[in-house]
Amino acid sequence: MFFEARPIIECVRGQRKVIEKLGWIDVVIIANASPMHMKSEAEHWYNSFSIGVMGFVELVKAAIPYLEKSSQASIIVPSSFMGREFYRGPPATYGPCKAAQLQHVQELSHFLGPKGIRVNAISPGPILCKDGPWEKYS
Repeated sequence: MFFEARPIIECVRGQRKVIEKLGWIDVVIIANASPMHMKSEAEHWYNSFSIGVMGFVELVKAAIPYLEKSSQASIIVPSSFMGREFYRGPPATYGPCKAAQLQHVQELSHFLGPKGIRVNAISPGPILCKDGPWEKYS
C-alpha cells in the first residue's frame, strides 16, 4: 500500500507557482478537504491520511523557506474537536487524522516559533443541524 502522492505534488507545484509570481507569502492556510468517512475501510484510511496529514506536511514543508523571509508569517490549520475528543461515532478516519494534524501543529509551533512563524489550529465544535451527521451520534 502507498499514499497517493500525485495530488500533493500538484498542490506543492501550484503553491510554488503562486509564490514565484508574487515573490513572497505571509500566510499559509491548510484547507485540504479530507472526507469525513464514517467507514473504516483501508482505502478510506489511506486516502484520508494522504490528504489530511501528508498534504498538510508537504505544503508546510514547501512553504517554510518563504515564510522564514516574512516578518508576519503564519500557518493556520482548520482542524476539529474530534482530534481530541471521542464523539460516539463508529471507528473512522476523521478523528485520528485531525489528531495527527493537531500533534504536528504543536511540533511545528515549537520548531518554527523561534523563527518568527506562528502556527495555530482552529478547532470548532460540532454544528448541530436537523438531519446532520452529528444527530445520529449524539
